[in-house]
Amino acid sequence: MWWIIVISIVIFIFYRFTKDHREHVETHITQFGGMKGKYELLITALEINGFKIQRMTKEIVELSSFSSHCTLAYVGTNLEVCLSENVPILGHTKKKWIFPDGYPQEKMIEEMRNHAIWQLNEISKYYDTIQNQGDTPLPTQDEKNQENINQGHTEDVDEEKDILANIPTEDKIQNKVIIIPFDDSDPQNIINFGESSQPDFIRIRVESKELVSNEGSLLTFQTRRHRFTIAKEVLEKYKLGIGSDFCKYFPECRISVREQVGEPFWKLEDRVQSPKMTSANEEEGTPAMVHLHEGLPIYRQTFFNVNAGSPNYDDVFVQTTEMITEEEFNAIYK
Repeated sequence: MWWIIVISIVIFIFYRFTKDHREHVETHITQFGGMKGKYELLITALEINGFKIQRMTKEIVELSSFSSHCTLAYVGTNLEVCLSENVPILGHTKKKWIFPDGYPQEKMIEEMRNHAIWQLNEISKYYDTIQNQGDTPLPTQDEKNQENINQGHTEDVDEEKDILANIPTEDKIQNKVIIIPFDDSDPQNIINFGESSQPDFIRIRVESKELVSNEGSLLTFQTRRHRFTIAKEVLEKYKLGIGSDFCKYFPECRISVREQVGEPFWKLEDRVQSPKMTSANEEEGTPAMVHLHEGLPIYRQTFFNVNAGSPNYDDVFVQTTEMITEEEFNAIYK
C-alpha cells in the first residue's frame, strides 16, 4: 500500500510542476506573442546576421546559419542563449548566455556582439603571430583542447572569465576585412581561392562586420561577404592568405552595401540580378518575400573599397515600404 501512496505523491508533484510551468509560460511568453514576439529584436538581429529559424515551440527557438547554430530557450524565469559555431582557427566553439526575464534585448545583442568582436581579434592575433614568428603555425583551439585532453584536463573556451578578459575596450575596436575561404560549402572540400580566367589573377572572398542601424530601430553588427578578383602579385607582396586582414595594409578599406530602386546593378545575357528578398521558411509555410519601395523592387549589391576615395565607399540603404511574394514579383516584373 505504501508504494501506491509514494507514486500518488510523485504524480501530484509532477502535475503541479507542469501546471505551474504552463501557467508561467502562458503569462511570460504566450501573452507576448510567443517566443518570436517576445524576443523579436534579438531574433531579428540574428536573422540579419545570416541565421534562419529552423524550429519553434512555445519555449524554444532554434536558428542556424551555414556554420553556426543558436538556441533560444525559456527555462524557469530565464532566457538561455546557446551559440555553437565552427570558426576558422578557433575551431568548434560553444558559448552560453543566461538572461533574466525582462533583460533588455539591446544588451543581449551587445554581449553577443562583444563575443563576435573577441573572436575576430583572436583570429587576427593568430595570423599576426604567424607573420612575426615565421611559417610555423600555431595550434588551433581544437588542437589545444585535444592536447589538454591527452594531459587529463580540458579547457572550455567559453569560460566566462576568459571571454570577459578578452573583450576589447572601445579604443581597441577597429575595422577588419578578413580573407576567408572562397568556397566552404563542403566542409570536406574547402576551396581557399577561386580560379580566374586571367592567369596572373585569382578570386578571393572577404568578410567584415559592420555596425548598422536597421531602419533606425535596431543597432547591430551585420556580417558582409564579398568575392572579387585580385592580382597574385598583390597577395605575394603583402603576404596575404586565409585569415589576413586587409585593413592592416589599407586602413580605410571596407565592404560597403548599396541599395537602389527599380533597376538591378548588373545584367548579363542569360541572367539578371535578383532583387532583395527574405528566405522562404518551408516549415512555417512562409514564402520568399521581395522588398519593395513605393511599388518598385529594391536591389542590393556589395562592393570592396580600398580607400575612402572609392565611388561606392559609403553605404546606401533604401527603406522597405511593402513586400510581395516571389511569385507575385515574377508575375509582374518577369
